[in-house]
Parts: sequence; structure tokens; C-alpha cells
Amino acid sequence: MAALHFPDAELMPGLVNCHTHLELTHLGGGVQHDEPEFLKWIRRIRELKETTSAEAFARRRWPAFAIAGRAASRALRKRAARAP
Repeated sequence: MAALHFPDAELMPGLVNCHTHLELTHLGGGVQHDEPEFLKWIRRIRELKETTSAEAFARRRWPAFAIAGRAASRALRKRAARAP
């Protein structure tokens, strides 16, 4: 593996949000909003989540897992394609 040197650069962590909220997937477009204030927006998310029945959540659970699995698979394929 070759070492690269960038003496005038700063090392920063990747600014990628790698977590997921599968429990919110069932909301679909319901989380879209025009609310500029985070606190009001997150309260709306909580309201939508809390009014979802267990049955409605269960119906959307497996499609949410499938979405997450496809995204992970794409990421792994991209990484493998870049490997030497």
C-alpha cells in the first residue's frame, strides 16, 4: 500500500450520517415538511410515530429492512470495485 503525503492538509472524519431509523420508514412522505425549526419538526415526527399502530409498523418492517439491505449491498459493491 502506498503512503500519500499531504503536508498542507488537515485530516477530517467523514461527514456522513451512517445511522438509520428503520422505525420511521413507515412514515414515508409523512416526514416531509416546511418547518424551519428543528424542535417543531421533531415533535411532528414523534407525533406521527406515536400514532402508528403496532400492526401498521409491522407491515412496513420488512420493506424497510429490504431498503437498508439494498443500500448496504450497493455500498459494499462500490467498495469492492475500488479495491486493488
